[in-house]
Amino acid sequence: LIELSEFGALIRSQQPLKPSTMLYLFKSIFNNAPDQNMCVRVYHSEEDDANPGHYVNSAVYFGITDAFLKFTRSYIRETYATKKSKDGG
Repeated sequence: LIELSEFGALIRSQQPLKPSTMLYLFKSIFNNAPDQNMCVRVYHSEEDDANPGHYVNSAVYFGITDAFLKFTRSYIRETYATKKSKDGG
């Protein structure tokens, strides 16, 4: 997992993932989703310029609940604020 937002995530892989591929993400923030996982649907894949031989796959959450969306917004806000305060900015 490279990055996450309130609507989806960027996932690194060793091969491109085909658009419409469905994945289940576990652990981290996804432990707070229903059934402790989140389904995502890949919509774009491209080779990672900074890491040749690896791919960055863009995915959106599939079937996200309002409760998890609210949790994700709070998690991102708190994580960003914590990181920013540690960086002194």
